[in-house]
Amino acid sequence: MVTQLELSNMIMRDVEGVKESGLPLDAFPEKVQEIILNLHREDGYSMEYTAIAILSATATAIGNSYHVCIRGSWVNSPCLYIILVGLPGQGKTPPLDFAYKPIQNYDYDLACKFEDDYDSFQASQAEKGKGENGCQMEKPKLIQTILSDFTPEAMMRQHYNNQRGIVILVDEIMGMFNSINRYNDNPLITQLLTAYSGKQLKVTRCNNPVPIIIRNPCINIIGTTQTQRIAEFFTNENVASGLIDRFMFVLP
Repeated sequence: MVTQLELSNMIMRDVEGVKESGLPLDAFPEKVQEIILNLHREDGYSMEYTAIAILSATATAIGNSYHVCIRGSWVNSPCLYIILVGLPGQGKTPPLDFAYKPIQNYDYDLACKFEDDYDSFQASQAEKGKGENGCQMEKPKLIQTILSDFTPEAMMRQHYNNQRGIVILVDEIMGMFNSINRYNDNPLITQLLTAYSGKQLKVTRCNNPVPIIIRNPCINIIGTTQTQRIAEFFTNENVASGLIDRFMFVLP
């Protein structure tokens, strides 16, 4: 039996010409279809941008809690590398903000808790320095899911703290990749290629005797760029390394 919601979605899909666009909207649950179609109709959001932004946010939320068995012993996390491409003012950012708002709120709550815990930790350390008796607190760790401005080492540290998974969410993502390409010894590209393949990540530094080991990396990437700038991504290095082949480019 066709539900009222399903019938409404079918009518809206026909009106908006979803079949002609080739967007497989019916792959989403009915409620998600309704959200995508309503945002398109009421707020003018691109259905392609919204659908893929929701897919990325869902993959980030799932993280390492589930894995995909591709074939035999080949198992991988639900990580997606995505770039939303479009003209200036085409509405690339609003769907990202909408899809990732729950995770942004979750990260904010964790950051506030970390700030309170760190103040308590510093107070306990001060008491210990004075020789006063008090409860010994373990140094708190900041756990975040969304990274926007970071160094490769900071990314690894955050992923180590959050073994479930992280996402690199960057508006105008070409700026990040151009910054990476400016330094020949930047390990980020290698780390992203390794993480996409589901292989273990390990970082050892002289100033840190304990290595950072992530046995099951799950790093999602999503960002936006203008149509005129996407050619900057197709460098000889990115093509030769296979980084290009790992990205989904979304252009309505």
